[in-house]
Amino acid sequence: MEITFTLTKRDLIDYYKISNRNTFIAWGIIILIFAGLIVAGAVLQIKDLLAMGIFIVGFSLLFLVLNFFKILAVYKKSLETLKSDVITVELDPDYIRVKKSGKVRWENIIALIEFKNLFVLKLNKNSVFILPKREFNEQAQQLLREYFNEGIKKRKSIKKK
Repeated sequence: MEITFTLTKRDLIDYYKISNRNTFIAWGIIILIFAGLIVAGAVLQIKDLLAMGIFIVGFSLLFLVLNFFKILAVYKKSLETLKSDVITVELDPDYIRVKKSGKVRWENIIALIEFKNLFVLKLNKNSVFILPKREFNEQAQQLLREYFNEGIKKRKSIKKK
């Protein structure tokens, strides 16, 4: 089965929202907890507690801002490559091949992560590839899931031997 499509700006936005949500939530919670130290230090008039709270909240906010700019830079770079690339995904029970602009780009795919509107193929430690679900009919989605489920079983049985 062969599926041809182009990624849209909306696909990238959805992916970056999903993939970075937990980081921002975790750091937001840390900031709120240590903001409590600032309040406690001010109310109890303990300068060390107040200073530690301000220090930690300041560095946490700095980390969040730097992380946001890093994500924005990667997003803009991804957006530049998005313009006219036609993507073809060949689905077979034995392999998955992703072609970008007519050239085979990825054949060794490590994992499949499924979200509400997207499949994300993990290619290696630092690379992922987005497949929007809107382009895949139910049969293609099932074939994709089965390919990875079978692959996981095969890898586990090889490790046991």
